[in-house]
Amino acid sequence: MTCKDVEKDLVAYAEGDLDDLRSEAVRAHVEACVRCRSEAQAIRRTLELAAAYRVPPLSKGAGVRMLAGVRERVDRRRRRVRRLAPAFVAAAAVLTLTVVGLRRQTPDVAPLTERGGEGGPVGADRIALLSNDPELFDEVMERLSGLEVGGVQGAQKGGLRASTGQGGAERPKEAEPLWREYQKGYFPGAGVESLLKDLSDEELDQVLRKIEERLTV
Repeated sequence: MTCKDVEKDLVAYAEGDLDDLRSEAVRAHVEACVRCRSEAQAIRRTLELAAAYRVPPLSKGAGVRMLAGVRERVDRRRRRVRRLAPAFVAAAAVLTLTVVGLRRQTPDVAPLTERGGEGGPVGADRIALLSNDPELFDEVMERLSGLEVGGVQGAQKGGLRASTGQGGAERPKEAEPLWREYQKGYFPGAGVESLLKDLSDEELDQVLRKIEERLTV
């Protein structure tokens, strides 16, 4: 037998798991080969040390405390999402109104999935980016928690850029820096209006459904 033939059986040989014929063949080679004999001795020492080591038992109630800690982390995350959910839902409503207003003002454009991704990611990739990334979702929730949503008229006419107050007077453009910072981070070179306008009705419905699913978890 060669060293290559024996190497794969050294652990089983040391543990006594080989049949008599194979064990005798490995033993004969190990006795004649210095390298394989040294390897077999090292394996035996390792097995002896492993057999002598005993994992201390868990203290009473340790499992319960570990489970409680995990549940607390999960509950803390859910409370955070629920606290931010109202602002996100309100902002989602503004996004929907913005899309409606934009589609009334602009001619029909084929969805990105039909246009081969002109001007940015294809519709399916954009839906995944907007709705399926947990870290991105949390970031959007955090940013939208500070967004002040204006009236329907302001959302339809100016999207997220401005809203109207009492008497039809235009209110300060407080939301613009927030959305500019967000779009620069995740959609470089693409305006928010263009991003939404390029989604088909079906793709927009998919995004909103996925957002609802995340909020109700």
